[in-house]
Amino acid sequence: MMDASEFTYSDMLTLRPEWDLAASVPRPKGANLPHGLPLWNKKPLNSKLPLLAGPSGPIVFTRGKLGEKLWKSAPGSHFRLSDPYSREVRFDYEPAHDKHLRSWLRRPDTLQTLRDQGLITPKLRVKCSVDQYNLYRQFLYNLYSDALRREAEERENSITEKMMLKKAYAEAEKDAAKCKRFEDASSKRLSNAKYMDMLQAQRLENCKKRLQRILDRAKEAE
Repeated sequence: MMDASEFTYSDMLTLRPEWDLAASVPRPKGANLPHGLPLWNKKPLNSKLPLLAGPSGPIVFTRGKLGEKLWKSAPGSHFRLSDPYSREVRFDYEPAHDKHLRSWLRRPDTLQTLRDQGLITPKLRVKCSVDQYNLYRQFLYNLYSDALRREAEERENSITEKMMLKKAYAEAEKDAAKCKRFEDASSKRLSNAKYMDMLQAQRLENCKKRLQRILDRAKEAE
């Protein structure tokens, strides 16, 4: 059996459990279309929704409310460098989603004009085309991918920390065993030293007794 101190990072990757990250990381806000077809909300975010022929009105594509920022980064997300020329997502200026125009956009006369032109819903959500919505889905897919990547990194770091703690614990046990052996050896040496002192004291006492007997015999001989 492999000792804990012998584990390496490659071993950790080999022993890593199967993760269902998609089940633990929620989809970004706005990824589900309230008035779309049932299967649309189950499709991956990087797949485009089709443009279906039909009467206008039943399916309304919206990306956010009037005067609210559209391109929102998720908390803790990293700056993306994979698309420097905005070929995946074009961050076009959207006046209806300019937060600095919120007070003007939500004036009663402005709202009435937008309603008359069919640009907003009764809940003040800005309507958009299917192409604009698919572009927004790609943006949400990037956010979702980044969230999945962060979740995987956190789990990897957690496993790494656990492996490091396990290795440190194994090293501590080795050090404790080494200290115990050293203490036992020291105790044994101390016990042997006391035994030798006792033997030496006995020999000295025996020598004194023999010397005393010799002196006694010498006196008797006189």
